[in-house]
Amino acid sequence: MVLNCVVLYILVVLLRGVYKLLRLLYDLLPFVSKVLLSILWLSNMFFQIFSAVFRSLILFQLLQSILL
Repeated sequence: MVLNCVVLYILVVLLRGVYKLLRLLYDLLPFVSKVLLSILWLSNMFFQIFSAVFRSLILFQLLQSILL
């Protein structure tokens, strides 16, 4: 009987901890979504900057080969 009460108490404590953790994760969800959107935006901008620099280098090499 005492063992059952101890096991029940441990289960209640664990469930309360899991509930608090899930509530914390739910509260952090908007922040995490903003961070993920920022990462996606930055990766898109990085691709655009990289492609612009790459095109500029190709044009520079083309002009250099024409002038030389």
